[in-house]
Amino acid sequence: MNKILIASTVILLASSHAGVAADHPGKSTYDSVCAACHKGGVLNAPKHGQTPKWKKLAREGFNDLVGNALVGVRQMPAKGGKMELTDMQVAWAVHYLVTTSDARFPEPTEEKVKAARADGEKRAAKRAAKK
Repeated sequence: MNKILIASTVILLASSHAGVAADHPGKSTYDSVCAACHKGGVLNAPKHGQTPKWKKLAREGFNDLVGNALVGVRQMPAKGGKMELTDMQVAWAVHYLVTTSDARFPEPTEEKVKAARADGEKRAAKRAAKK
């Protein structure tokens, strides 16, 4: 009986998690832009679902991760190369990518996204000055 209850709970939680992911506000941006690199790890992009990698990146903080996505870092262009995306769309895509890889990450707000952009621009300027 306990095994059935445990199995039922696991199935319920898994289907619940999948439903949340399907309805996530960042999923369509991830699917149409980010997955091109993050699905398969193109140019060493961290792959979607690599839990240890995303947990480590999430620990770097919202400003770092979202700021990098907004302004670009290493091989990744700003906004994944789709400059028509809003900053909020990019932030939600980052949230989707991180949280569906089983890492915790705060939900974006306008205030957090503005701060992340400012932080990202500051770090990008420092990187450019070193070149």
